[in-house]
Amino acid sequence: MPIIKPKGLTLIVGQGIAGSILGWKLQQCGWAIHILEGKKPAPASPVAAGLLTPIMGKRLSLAWEVAHVLPTAKTFYKALKATFDCSLFEERPTQRLFSSLEEKVLAQTKIADPSYQPYLGPLFPPNTWGNDPLGGISILGGGILNMPGLLEVLGAHFNKTQCVEEGVFDFNQLEFSDNTLHYQGQPYERIIFAEGHHVTHNPFFKHLPMHPTQGEILTLQAPIPTDWQSQIFSSGEWLIPQGAITCRIGATYAWTDNPAPTPKARADLLSAFKRFMPDCFMPVLLEQSVGIRLALPDTLPCIGEHPEHPGLFIFNGFASKGGLLVPSMADAFIHALEGTQPLPLAVDVKRYA
Repeated sequence: MPIIKPKGLTLIVGQGIAGSILGWKLQQCGWAIHILEGKKPAPASPVAAGLLTPIMGKRLSLAWEVAHVLPTAKTFYKALKATFDCSLFEERPTQRLFSSLEEKVLAQTKIADPSYQPYLGPLFPPNTWGNDPLGGISILGGGILNMPGLLEVLGAHFNKTQCVEEGVFDFNQLEFSDNTLHYQGQPYERIIFAEGHHVTHNPFFKHLPMHPTQGEILTLQAPIPTDWQSQIFSSGEWLIPQGAITCRIGATYAWTDNPAPTPKARADLLSAFKRFMPDCFMPVLLEQSVGIRLALPDTLPCIGEHPEHPGLFIFNGFASKGGLLVPSMADAFIHALEGTQPLPLAVDVKRYA
């Protein structure tokens, strides 16, 4: 990426976790920003679970660059706590309940791998949590980000600094002239699209292999055992206790951008809840939430400048890993914009050129 004059006015399109954290970090570096937020259906950030985990998936894979991105994220959220006097991140272990003997054998091999040792506790025996006939393993170092709280405090800050407005980006009002972008008559040094799944309708970036996926989450009222309340549980789906009488369970995964809750997802998640808590007779459904995420073939975000239109950038594709990846990727993006370090090739949009 070429060196770009760093302090010209920057327009960020989108105010989910990607646009919000990037906007905050740009301001802290002395950049002038303007944020345009359009209220579109089924954004992922406001309903996201906020899980930060160093190990994910059926294969118990380490998160990409976990030794860097995880501590960077936790340090960032702790700094926001000090700035805004609000707690946004709670460290919790995840109790991974084995669903097969093969998974148990796989976990034993991971324990022996030095790169996994900071993130794995010992195996625990069957029925440790009352719902785990094969036992399981503790995943350490992760936790829960209060995503609505994060968006609220940063949104209030942007409102206070008068740098955000509501509106849908109108591509018919974008003009290119003399190495400067103009939108609605306002000159911008650059425009960064952090618009989540709506990028699939962006004429400049819709060529990227991004596909919308629908995820649904239930919030349930049910009695939560005291020793469960400081844990996260995972076995295909995840369950997050929220105090003594409430939990969230999710998430489904469907290749669609349907913003409406579905009966099938509700039934599937209630069935998953019964696997986690078989003794709970009848949980009360409080809410069924829908968010649309973006999936890329390599499951990594897309960041960088359009190959043919200087000044147009993308900062997108974080899927369910926004809480984990956005803080470090915002830093990397700013370094690239200021010309001090190139973007990591693994996330650079150029990989899809």
